[in-house]
Amino acid sequence: MTTTTKCITIAATLFGTVACGGTEGDLSADGATASPEDAVRAMVVFNSCSGHGFGREDGRAALYEILARSAPEGQGAPRPSGGGGVVVHLLPRLVPCVLGAGGDCDAVFACFNRRERSNRCDSDDTWRCEDEVLRGCGAFYAEAREVAVNCGATGRRCLPAHADEEIVYAACAEASCEAPEANRCEGHDLVRCLDGVRTRFDCTLRGQVCGSLADRAHMDIGCHYDGPACDEATFEPRCEGHVVALCRDGIESRFDCAAVLGGEFTCRIDRSDDGIEFAACVARDPLGPACSPGTFNRRCDEIRIVHCLLGYESVVDCAALGFTGCDWVGEGLGCVR
Repeated sequence: MTTTTKCITIAATLFGTVACGGTEGDLSADGATASPEDAVRAMVVFNSCSGHGFGREDGRAALYEILARSAPEGQGAPRPSGGGGVVVHLLPRLVPCVLGAGGDCDAVFACFNRRERSNRCDSDDTWRCEDEVLRGCGAFYAEAREVAVNCGATGRRCLPAHADEEIVYAACAEASCEAPEANRCEGHDLVRCLDGVRTRFDCTLRGQVCGSLADRAHMDIGCHYDGPACDEATFEPRCEGHVVALCRDGIESRFDCAAVLGGEFTCRIDRSDDGIEFAACVARDPLGPACSPGTFNRRCDEIRIVHCLLGYESVVDCAALGFTGCDWVGEGLGCVR
């Protein structure tokens, strides 16, 4: 039997995050948030050290991940899904640690390994439990480093899991379970049995409800929008105060920017690269001149990164973060030493 895992995702999906605070750098969630300014600065450091830079399309979705108010489904529960290694994302709890690294990328990677030195590793290394701490190898775009998740910090356990008879790994989860176990709703929570471990997710974090999906998707029970039917070809996205109204999968959906991301956010009509208008969450108070990521000229201004984020022009001073310059890093702009 092989214990090699394939692709594993341990962190945030869209609208998922966790917190600033705590004395120990850890990938586990505790429900607090990061400010928009700190989230932007921490993302620049994280992407720069990861060898990816900060691309045109990185900002909105990734910042939503950092700013949303609760942990995502499966946080700390890696699972095989087809090749490539573990994808590691920046979470709000780690923002103070990343910003405190002073531009030292080894110190940044240590934030994801319970502040222990994070050595380079093989992305196919097996995930394992050490008491209630989940340890494995995480992919930071250009290289793989050791990471650790304290499952017990969020009331979960580190448990063995299995994608099939030949792929065994470990995960943070509520409990062990045996398939077939049907998905079920407990209030707004979606409870699932996945690879022999039970996961729980609050559907309201995405502006959704938990219920039947028999006529909408491949699962009988799941998170879904409960608005009226709509036609995506003719629907015009709109803002209802701080609520984004969209048409998704033929159902009108609403996402409350202020409720999920915090009172510093509202809704604004924006424009994509190809000129199509869409509704999106933006900062309520201007962080700089208003801009659209689809048309903005992101650039280096001496040792500062100038980017369009959260609907406004954002300037990040690389020197203030412990770096010595601004340049292209991988596919985007980054701070360099």
